[in-house]
This record gives sequence, structure tokens and C-alpha cells, in this order.
Amino acid sequence: MLIALFAWSGVNLFRFIPVALKSIQTRPMQSALSMLGIIIGVGAVIGAFSIIEGGRAEMMEKIRQLGANQLNIQNLDAGESQTLIGQQSSSRGLVLSDMDYMQRELGLYIEHVAPILKANRIVRYQSKVIEINLMGSSPDLLPLHKLDLEKGRFLAERDILDSKRVCVLGSGIKQRLFPFENALGKSIRIGDAWYMVIGLLKSRDSKQVREIPGEYYYNQKVFVPYSTMMLGRDGSIGIDRIDMALSTTADIRSVAAGVDRILERLHHRSRDYKVTIPGDLLRHEQESKQVFNLILFWSAALSLIVGGVGIMNVMLATVMERTMEVGLRRALGASRLHIIQQFLTETVLLSLSGGVLGIVLGTITALLISSSQGWPMMISLQAVMLGLGISVLTGIVFGMYPAMRAAWLDPIQALRRE
Repeated sequence: MLIALFAWSGVNLFRFIPVALKSIQTRPMQSALSMLGIIIGVGAVIGAFSIIEGGRAEMMEKIRQLGANQLNIQNLDAGESQTLIGQQSSSRGLVLSDMDYMQRELGLYIEHVAPILKANRIVRYQSKVIEINLMGSSPDLLPLHKLDLEKGRFLAERDILDSKRVCVLGSGIKQRLFPFENALGKSIRIGDAWYMVIGLLKSRDSKQVREIPGEYYYNQKVFVPYSTMMLGRDGSIGIDRIDMALSTTADIRSVAAGVDRILERLHHRSRDYKVTIPGDLLRHEQESKQVFNLILFWSAALSLIVGGVGIMNVMLATVMERTMEVGLRRALGASRLHIIQQFLTETVLLSLSGGVLGIVLGTITALLISSSQGWPMMISLQAVMLGLGISVLTGIVFGMYPAMRAAWLDPIQALRRE
């Protein structure tokens, strides 16, 4: 109905804009206060939309980096294992033979698989001494986690077979140890042994993609052959994790169930492992934010309602103040539709101005939250158009009643009022 009204008389609408602007300028304080609720409401909408869109984009980037078909098997320590089964585990934990057996049983569905061992070590190079996170793995780790080489090469099968003392540095470690020189071919001391640097990884921006469930922050890692790392484990054959990427045709949940059955049999029903799907963890994380998103949107909606009521009150007061003006216009031949147009134009201008200021406020607020809290944000054209649309709609909805009340004033009674 409202859209038909404006479409039918849209040509005449522009002639009321100067009148509406003059009316707003004569009441600057009232106009500013009436716009306050709209400013806060639209600002909340823009801020909420920006944070939500940023979180969604971050989740999609995490899933892209992980791969939609990635599966993790985590080794559990004795305490965690007993919590799950309520009894002493009779298994040795996650071992390399588990990975070999899964490859034989599920090889048609597995595209890449890599064992992962981890430890904290002290690294020395000349006078520099730093503590690092050491990761032992295999060549498949590179395509599995979509890592990119900057220089040199990654771990090779020959390195694994010969248990070579070679290493690949994350970008953060390279910057700390070799800020002004080429690291390739240099020897660094990791713990009590010397390793030669054979490769450097490209940086992965931690500001755009924060910690991923089941994934390590690769910029601050040093990678060595898992066989070399196992030499220092006093004969232990246990590993910390097995990561695998499945083929695109594989059903990840069916394969996860198959992995669970295989490990349950190999580990004599001891639940000393945990099979997880990182993509599901990310989706659950996103779903847990829905309550926060709803709170933001309801807060914005309440602010808009308050702002609309404020505009309605101001316009009702304006109708009372300008009763004689309305009566004079009606007496000179103005129709009720013209009166409605005049007052609606004024309310739409008020709410639209508040919407523009709200967009600026919401953008600044989102930027401040993003910089101070590290939350991702994304301001899109859709968010700006949504803010403008909401402000215009609020002006029309809450301005219609005062406009119609002014249009239905009796001209004779209006002219008699002082």
C-alpha cells in the first residue's frame, strides 16, 4: 500500500524536500534527539552484520585451508583415556602401525595421510637461543594442510627412511633466527643435535585466519622427519596425532566410523584415541555464536523501535505546532495526499540522515572492536544497503500515523487554532 502510494505520486515528492529540510533546520535539537535512536539502531545493525559476516568469511577460509574432507585422530593421554573408558587402558596408544593398517583397509578413500609428533625444544644459532615447537611429520603434510614453500624443499621420503637431521622452518622462526641472511643450507642446533635447514614455508596470516581446531600455527613451527624425531623418544613408537585428507568422493562420516571401528579393534576396545572432523568443529563453533548474533540483532531492533517512537513523538508534536499551516494549505487547495507526502518526506529525511550517521558509527565501532579484540569483520555493500533500507522503512512506518493525522485535520478547525 505504501509502495503504491509513493509510486503513484513520486514525481511530486521532491518538491516537499526543501520544505522538509527547512522544518528540520528550525528544530535542530528536536531533530537530533529524534535521530539518536535511529543512529544507534542502524549502527548496531551495521556493527553486528560486519562482525557476523567477518566470522562467516573466517570460517569459510578455515575450512578452505583445512579442506572439507579432513580427518584427525588424536592420541589421548592416560588421564583422558581413563575418563572415557573408566578403566586402565591396555593399549600402547596411537602408533605408526595404526596408520599403516588404516591405509591398507581404507586406502581407496585416503588421499593424504601424515603422522604428527610434537615437542618443545631449544634452538640455537650463533648467539640466538629460542624455544620452539618441533613437529615431526612426513612429506604428505605439505599438501594435506595446504602449506606453501617459499624456498628450498619440504621433507622427502628419503629423509624419512634415512632418519636424516634436516628441518624446514616456519616463517616466524626464520625471521627470528635469520632476519637478515639466507637460512638455506645453514645448520641449527635443536636440543642436542645439529640439523640442516632445507626449506622455508610461506607465512600464513594469523590475523585473517586464527587458530584452527586440530591445526597448529605453522608460522612458529620447525618441521623434521618423524623418524628422526622418534630416535630421541627412548624407543617409544607412539605418535601424537594422525591427520588424513580423504578423496572428494569419500563420505567423511562413513570413513570416520570405519577408522573408529579399526582402532577399537587394534586397541583392544581401549578408547585412548579420539576421531574428530575439524570441519564439524568449525561449524559447531559458528553455531555457538548464533546466540550472540541474536542478541546483537534484537538490541539493534529495540534501538530502531525506540528511534521510531522518538520520531513519531516529534512528528506528532510538529503536527500540533503546525496545525494552522496545515489548515492554510488545505484551504488553498492542497489535498490530503499532499499533506501526507509533506510529513512523510520530513520523517524519511530524519530517519535517512540518522541511518547515514548510523552507518558511519557502526563502521567505526566495528573497526575499533576488530582492532582491539582481534575479531574479524567485513563491511559489505549489502550491510550498507540494509542499514539505509531499515532507516527509510522506520521513517515510513513511524511517520505514517502523524502524517495521516495531519491530513485528516478539519481545515476550518485548524485555521481557528492559535
